[in-house]
Amino acid sequence: MSSDSDDSIAPSKICIKKLNRKNYAAWCYHMEQYLNGQGHDELFEPKYYEKPHAKKYKKKNSAGISLLLSTVCDELHPKIRTHKTFLEAWNALA
Repeated sequence: MSSDSDDSIAPSKICIKKLNRKNYAAWCYHMEQYLNGQGHDELFEPKYYEKPHAKKYKKKNSAGISLLLSTVCDELHPKIRTHKTFLEAWNALA
């Protein structure tokens, strides 16, 4: 379990069935619960990306994108890779 000072997002510690073209609703629910439960709910807020200069922001954004890449099937990776922020990539999968 992570503490408030731990900003890591560890995909290796979770077990979520990879997103494919048929299971978006279940995948989305599990991902939201995981990220919110780990205290990363700000990744879903557009305001979080208004001042993306802090090292903490860059680390969390990159970790979020990495988590997305690890929890979707390979054929959906191009939808993620074309975006710079977690939220843009998340919305592209919807």
